[in-house]
Amino acid sequence: MRAKGAEVGTRTTAIEGLESSVAVFVLDYASELLFVGDAGTTEPSRPSRRVGIEWTNHYKPLPWLAFDLDVAATRARFTDIDPAGDRIPGAPAFVVSGGLVFGEKTGWFGAVKARYFGRAR
Repeated sequence: MRAKGAEVGTRTTAIEGLESSVAVFVLDYASELLFVGDAGTTEPSRPSRRVGIEWTNHYKPLPWLAFDLDVAATRARFTDIDPAGDRIPGAPAFVVSGGLVFGEKTGWFGAVKARYFGRAR
């Protein structure tokens, strides 16, 4: 399965302890892999294109405390003509994830992470 893609973005550390980046991307797949629920597997399907933007943030205000927040919005569509339409089943248009990590490099540590998947089409 052949894939081509491109990405352009920027990253900043202008605020002490915060690393933030934003990127726009495009991915073209010769064959999209689709999940087949009844079989519990994936199978190759039609060609597709995904275009989107991602914003990633990692903030460490203290040596033992860190936060992260990632936001992504993607438009995923089949690129061929088919009466079934161009929407890719199960492809979310919006994903947000965030977390809190505490602890030093050695010793006790912990983390809490959450992820939200927007409505799949």
